[in-house]
Amino acid sequence: MLTISKISSEGSGYYGKDNYYTMGEEEAGQWFGKGAQQLGLAGAVDNDKFDTMLKGNFGSGIELGRTEKGENIHHPGWDHTFSAPKSVSMLALVAKDERLVKAHDKAVNYALHYIEDKLAESRFRVGHEIESRKTGNIIVAKFRHDISRAKDPQLHTHSTILNATFGGNGLLRSLDSPVFYEHKMLMGAMYQSMLSSLVQEIGYKVEIQDNGTFHISGVNKELIDQASKRRADIVEMQKEQGTSGAIAAQYAALATRPEKEALSYQEKQDLWRHDFGDKAINKMVVFSKKAVKQLPLTQEQIKEQELYAIKAVDSAVRHLSENEAVFKTIDIAREAIVTSLGKAMPHQIKQAIDDKIKRSELLHAKATEIKILNNSPKIINKRAYTTPELIEQEKLTLKIMREGRLAIKPIADKNLSLNRGDIFTKGQAAAAIEILTTKDRFINIQGLAGTGKTFMLKEIKEQADNLNIKVIGMAPSNAAANLLKDGIGIESKTVQKHLIEGLQYLNKNPTSKKSDQKPKQRELWLIDESSFISTKQALAITKLATKVNAQVVNLGDKKQLAGVEAGKPFAISQQSKYGLKTIEMNEIIRQTNTELKQAIYSATSGDIKGSFAKINKNIIQVQNKDGVDEPILRREIMANTYLSMDEKDRNNTLVISPANEDRFDVNNHIREGLKEEGSLGKKFIKTTNLVNKNLTNEAKTKSYNYYEGHIVRFNRSYKKLGIEKNDYLKVANINNDKNQITLIDKHKKTIAWNPKEIASKNVEVYFENKRELREGEVLFWRRTKNTGNDKRNTNEKIKILSVNRFTKNVKYVDLSTGESQSMNIKDFKNKHWEYAYCLTAHQAQGQTSEKVMINLESWRGKLSNQQAFYVEISRAKEEAIVFTDDKDKIRRQLITKTGEKESAFEQVSDKRSSHLEDILAKQRGMKTSDELYQERQQELQAKTEKYIKSLSVNAMKNLEKDFRQTLSKTMLKVFDKAENGSKMNGVYNGLIILHAQETRIEPQENRLKAQEQTQDIVQKQPNPIEVER
Repeated sequence: MLTISKISSEGSGYYGKDNYYTMGEEEAGQWFGKGAQQLGLAGAVDNDKFDTMLKGNFGSGIELGRTEKGENIHHPGWDHTFSAPKSVSMLALVAKDERLVKAHDKAVNYALHYIEDKLAESRFRVGHEIESRKTGNIIVAKFRHDISRAKDPQLHTHSTILNATFGGNGLLRSLDSPVFYEHKMLMGAMYQSMLSSLVQEIGYKVEIQDNGTFHISGVNKELIDQASKRRADIVEMQKEQGTSGAIAAQYAALATRPEKEALSYQEKQDLWRHDFGDKAINKMVVFSKKAVKQLPLTQEQIKEQELYAIKAVDSAVRHLSENEAVFKTIDIAREAIVTSLGKAMPHQIKQAIDDKIKRSELLHAKATEIKILNNSPKIINKRAYTTPELIEQEKLTLKIMREGRLAIKPIADKNLSLNRGDIFTKGQAAAAIEILTTKDRFINIQGLAGTGKTFMLKEIKEQADNLNIKVIGMAPSNAAANLLKDGIGIESKTVQKHLIEGLQYLNKNPTSKKSDQKPKQRELWLIDESSFISTKQALAITKLATKVNAQVVNLGDKKQLAGVEAGKPFAISQQSKYGLKTIEMNEIIRQTNTELKQAIYSATSGDIKGSFAKINKNIIQVQNKDGVDEPILRREIMANTYLSMDEKDRNNTLVISPANEDRFDVNNHIREGLKEEGSLGKKFIKTTNLVNKNLTNEAKTKSYNYYEGHIVRFNRSYKKLGIEKNDYLKVANINNDKNQITLIDKHKKTIAWNPKEIASKNVEVYFENKRELREGEVLFWRRTKNTGNDKRNTNEKIKILSVNRFTKNVKYVDLSTGESQSMNIKDFKNKHWEYAYCLTAHQAQGQTSEKVMINLESWRGKLSNQQAFYVEISRAKEEAIVFTDDKDKIRRQLITKTGEKESAFEQVSDKRSSHLEDILAKQRGMKTSDELYQERQQELQAKTEKYIKSLSVNAMKNLEKDFRQTLSKTMLKVFDKAENGSKMNGVYNGLIILHAQETRIEPQENRLKAQEQTQDIVQKQPNPIEVER
C-alpha cells in the first residue's frame, strides 16, 4: 500500500525520532537517490541537515523557494509511505523474521528507483512557454517505522522526497509533483509486486487480494484483525457517523488518530506479547522458520513468469477496453501488475507490453489533458494506446452511417405543415422537419439540456401515426426509456433489449432476401440520451437498422455525461467530415432564471470562469473554523439546508453529490433530520440492500475479485451448475489457486464455480450494505424488474407505507403510478434500492426540478468535471446552489477536467493503423492483403502458363510446317519471358516477333505472313487476365 502526503512541518521530529525499526547498528533514516549523491549525502540521515533542507536551504548558498515579506516560502516535499501487508508485518516484527524486513526495504527501493528514473521532472521556461522535463534524480530521506499509532505492528517506510532535483545545467530546481499522484496506484502496485516476489523467494506462499495487495497464506486472520485496531477504530467511527468510502475513512483516521507515543524496542515486544499471547507468537515463529529460501528460478520457471506476464497484459487490455477506447501505459501496467502479483515481475510486464506494441496489438494514440500554465489552460498530449479492434468498431459504425445517406424514402414531403410550428423554437422546428423529410437512414439531433427535445418529439409521434409509421423509443437505461414513454406516449425500451429482440426477429427470419427480413410496418427509431451509447452498441444498432430498413434518430447532448462503456459515437458522428446530418437545438427554454440560463450557456462552451461569475452568490465555500476542508461538515450543512425547507420545496429540490460515498453520507444526514422531526416513523426494520460492484466482464473472471458474503445474480440458466435464470447465490469460499468460488443457493446447496470457464459475462456481483427502513421512507429502485405484477423501473421512486419487523414485509406506494404494492425485504430481488434524498450526477441526468443543491469537491479527480457540472446546474429551472471545499480550486479543477471520453479512431496516432485490416487478419489467424495478393499472383501465373501452352498448340496446328517446327524449338524461350500475368500482352507480341526471327525466312513477305498469321490466332483467344479483372 502507498499513501502520498505533503511532508509534515514537524520534520525529523516526526519521521526519525519515534518508533523506527533498525537492524543491528543501522540508523533510523537512510539517504536515497542520485540527487542525494550529488549533494554528497549517503548512509544515515543527519536530522539537522534534513530539517534545514526541508526549509529549502541546501547549503553552499543554494536556497529554493520564493520570498514573501522577507521570509523564504518553500514547499518541503512529499511523503511516500510504503506499508507492508499486515501478515508481513506480523511475521517480520512479532515473529522477528528479519528476512521480511529486508524484502520490504528492497521493494521500497525498487519503487523509488522507478520514481527517480521515470517520474522526476521539473518545469522549465522555453521561450514564452513552460514545459515539464525529466531530470532523472531525486533526494530522499527514508525512515523505516514498525508500529502504528494504535501500537499495532505495522512495518512501513516514510520515503520523504524533498522538493528539489538537479536540472540539466547542474542547478537545483523544484520538482513538479502532479505526476506523483498520477502514478500513485502504479507505484503502489510495483512495491506490492516486488515484495510478493521476494516473500515467495523466502519460502512463503501468498494470496492475492482484490485491492492490489496480498496476504501470506497460513497467517491466522483473527490475529490480523486483532492487530488492526486502527482499522477497527476508523470503521467504528464511520458507522457512528453514517459515512463510507476511502475519503471518509481518511477523515475518520485523522479524527481517531491518537497521539504518537515513543516506545522502546523492548516495550513494543512486551506490548505485542501481551496483545497476542505467547502461544500465538510461538506458532508464528515456528511457521516463519518453516519458510525455507527457494532456489534461484530455473529457465523454465522464468519462461512461465514471462508467459504469465503476457496473459496479464492481455487481461489488462481487455479490462480497460471495456470502458475506455484509449488508455495510458501506466493503466495497462498497473492493472497487469495487480493481476500477476507474485507470478510475474514488473519488468516482465513492461516487456510484454512492448512486445504487444511491436505486434501491433496496441497502437499509439494521444490522450489529451489540460494543464494550467502561466494562469491559462493548455492542452497537453500524452502517450496512450488503443487496440485495432476498437478502431475497427468505430470505423465500421461510421461507414454504415455514411452508407445510410439517401437510403430511405422520406416520411413526408418538404411542404409538410407542423402542428406546433407557431410555438416551436427555431431548433425544434428544424429538428422536426429534418426527421420527417430526410432521406438519410441515420441523423443526429444535438440538443442542449432544456431545449425541448421531448416536446418536439410529440409532433413526430402525431405525424408518424397519421402516416402509419411505427415509432419505437429507445434509451440506454430503463429510467430514460420510461421518461421517453411517459413524455410522448410511445413504446419505449432499453437499447440492449431492442437489440436482443431484433436478433431474435432476424433468427426467426433467416432468409437471405433482405425484403423478407423487414418488418411489414415501417419503423422510426428514436434513441434518446444517445451520449450514453457505447461504440459497441452503436455498431449493433446501425447494423440492425440497415437490415430491417428502419430510420434512426439519435437524440442527446454530447456535452452531457457519457456512458460507462468505451467510445463516444454520438459525439464523433456529428463531425462534418463524417457526413452524418446533425440538427442543433440550442435555444434553452427550461430555465426561468436568466442568470442561471447564462451560467448554463457558459458551461456548455467550457467557460467555467464565466459560468461561476453568473452564479457566484450561490457558490458556498464550506470549511471548518481553521479554514480547512471538512467533507462531513459540508455534507451536513447541505443536508440541513434541505431540511430547513418546507415539504413543497423539498419535493421540488434535487440534491446531487458526485460520488456514491458522498451521496450515502448526505442521505444519512437527511434521514437523521427526518427522524428527529417525525417525518419518518418510529417503526423500522434492520435490513440490507444490494450495491453493485460494477466489475467489468474481465474482472468477473478472477476469483480474487470476490469476497465471502458477496451476492452473485445469474442472468441466465446454467444446467451444468444447477442454476436458474435470476437466481441469487452467496459466496461462501474462494480458492484463488484454482480460481474457484463456492456458492450457496437458497436451498443451502453448495456449488463449485470457476467464473473464467462459465457464466462470467452473465452475472452481476453485489455486496450487502446494512440499512434501516422506516415508515415514510422514500427510496428509488436501482434495478429494473419486468416480471410479475410488481414491475419496477430504475430510478423510479417509492414511499414506504408500513413495515413489519417480524415478517419483514413492507408495503409501499409507487410515486409515479400511485399504485400500492408489498414485498418481503428478505428476498434478494427486493434489495435493489437506495435512499432517494440525494442522487449522483449520472442518476440526475434527464431529471428536472425547480431547485438543485450540488456538492462539488475539488479533489474529486474524475467526478468533478465540466460535463458533470453542466448536467448538475442544468437540472434546475430556477436556482442552483453549489457547496464546495474551495471556490478557487474547484474552478481550476473544472477548467482542466472536461470529462469527455476519448475516441480510438480520432486519437490514434500510429501510422500502422492505416493497415488495420492486415493487423486484424494476423491476430485472427487470417491472410494479410500482401499474402492474398501474392497468392492471387501465383494463381494468375499458373493460368497464364496454362493458357500460353494451349495457345501455342493451337497456333502450331494452324501454322505451316516450317513455322510449327521453329515454334516448338523456341517455346521454352517464350515461357522464360512470361514473368507474370500483367505482362500477358507483351508475351503475345513476343511470341510473334520471336517466331518470325527464329525462322529466319529471308523473303520479307514470308516473315510478315508469319506475324500476321500468328497474331490473328492470338487475337482470337480470350485474355485470361482481362477475364479475371
